[in-house]
Amino acid sequence: MRLSRFLARTRALGDTPLNAVEIDALEDAIDRGDDLAALLKARPTAYASLTPRNLLVVWRAHQNLREHLRFLEDVGARRREGGLPAIPTALLAQTIARHEIAVLERADTLAPPGATAEHRRRDAIKEALLVWNACMAIAQRDGAVRVADAATGSETEDLRAQFGGLVGREKLSEIPPHRWLAMRRGRKAGALSVELDLPLEAIVAQVQVHYENLRAIANGRDHRAVAQVLILADLPAALLSAKDEEAEVRAISNAAEAYLGLLCSNRPKVNLAAGIWVPKKGGQLAIALVGRDGRVVHHGKASPGDHPIEAVSKVIGEHPVDGIVLPTQAEDMELLNRLAGGFAPDMPVHRIKPTAVREGAEAVTEELPPQDKYAVVLARRCIRPMRTWSQVDPVSLGLAEYQQDLDENRLRRALVDVQSVALAGVKPDDLSKLIASAPAATPALAKPVSAAPRAPAAPLNPLIKGVDDLRPGMKLNGVVSNITQFGAFVNIGLQQEGLIHVSELADHFVKDPNEVVKLGQTISARVLGIDRARNRISLSLKAERGSSPAPPMGPPGLDPRTGAPAGPPSGRGGDAFSGGGGGRSGDRRRGGGGGGGGGGGGGGGRSGGGRDKAMADLEALFRKPK
Repeated sequence: MRLSRFLARTRALGDTPLNAVEIDALEDAIDRGDDLAALLKARPTAYASLTPRNLLVVWRAHQNLREHLRFLEDVGARRREGGLPAIPTALLAQTIARHEIAVLERADTLAPPGATAEHRRRDAIKEALLVWNACMAIAQRDGAVRVADAATGSETEDLRAQFGGLVGREKLSEIPPHRWLAMRRGRKAGALSVELDLPLEAIVAQVQVHYENLRAIANGRDHRAVAQVLILADLPAALLSAKDEEAEVRAISNAAEAYLGLLCSNRPKVNLAAGIWVPKKGGQLAIALVGRDGRVVHHGKASPGDHPIEAVSKVIGEHPVDGIVLPTQAEDMELLNRLAGGFAPDMPVHRIKPTAVREGAEAVTEELPPQDKYAVVLARRCIRPMRTWSQVDPVSLGLAEYQQDLDENRLRRALVDVQSVALAGVKPDDLSKLIASAPAATPALAKPVSAAPRAPAAPLNPLIKGVDDLRPGMKLNGVVSNITQFGAFVNIGLQQEGLIHVSELADHFVKDPNEVVKLGQTISARVLGIDRARNRISLSLKAERGSSPAPPMGPPGLDPRTGAPAGPPSGRGGDAFSGGGGGRSGDRRRGGGGGGGGGGGGGGGRSGGGRDKAMADLEALFRKPK
């Protein structure tokens, strides 16, 4: 899988148009060994369509893709060692997450090779992946988490005080990342138990909708049994893993933003800074005078006593200090506060994080006492932030929330990437909102978008005033208003929107509707069917085959060629919701066989009814709340 397709599948760049040629060229450059700094340097000429932020996202997506491909190799090796048949490459190429590969393996196990025709078996396994992602989307949207107190033993009270506020029931989609990380820590500490409430009926209904296309791997099981072994057996673990991934990505992202802020801190206009290290109670202040070039001009110790400002002034002496640098916190906060508020109004006081100051002191080459080195680090972080902050291991700065629960290597990679970005001259404002890692474990599951364009100023279809003016075969103009895993909703200028099922988006197989249509895109679609009783409209983007051109738009009831009353629609013009039309013969995605002949009004057999039910169920599932 090329990087451009991986980005499209994960939607790591959101709605940003992809320049596949540039992205694939960037992928080749990375594979040749170019680092992030080199790519950023070449960006204005070689990758001009990518902003610095997007280039960083693509860089991280490349890492995720390589990890995914390595995992695929491990899966192949494991299956060979176990004497299992290889999963077809075409199926593996459609995956971007480990849980997707797991469902392919489960589907393969349900119907071993030879149990049925191989092409039907492969189609059923492909359908299983589609159903799995649909059920994941439903569970992530409608599932809930029940968190209960599980603390026992001598530390019960402490654990309850720390995690008791997390007990209760919440929708999975509404739990913010930091709260989920707290729940995860409480679970690991034995203070909490976490259980999922799944929308079981909706999940089973999804399997039922696709059951005809899953028959080759059902092996005699009904749709509920298939839902259990194919979906529910692994869904809870996959949901928890996906939520863990989401929370970890956000925590690392926040840490990366904080680190970039430190590296790109504004340098104050200070020519000679006095860094002051505040000791424990009873200790001596350490003062270091550092020039704008980072050179240590003078250093010394002072006992704060009752007059710490005077003690510092004696060490400074006649040196023209024009800025004081203090830590943001210290063990003796009372002394720190007295210093912060004690200098003259015309002497600026700058506050610097003392995080990892001991690690920073290791980069101080001057022969100084340890506390004096700490004062030097504070001063240099103020006047030379980029150079000084980048001298320590960024992980040691402790910038991530619940850092001890995160993958340290992943965190370090993200922070080192940010360091490269900063050294290349990219500022925080240029990056907008950093993304720690394009989550390879989360496919692009569609969500309703409320900000979609509804209708242009001019009428889309001026001759169409209501549902009664529509008839099968008619061509309509429309604007894509929402994209889901199962198709696209289209604004056609009426109160009711049309629905293009995923199987009607193109003449070829479509895995992800986002590959074919984009939010806000203007399209021309053909009416497949109308349920006037329920004001439902089904549309298609497929090319008509073996039929006459679509009639022009106009009132129903008249033959557009003769002006005579028209008979009932026939062939593929049947109503996709009510089951009146015939399905296309041999189209397995419509549920198997089709009616014979030239597509008479009653032909379609089981395929027509199965697809009608699927469309009705899917529309009900994704109906927008009023």
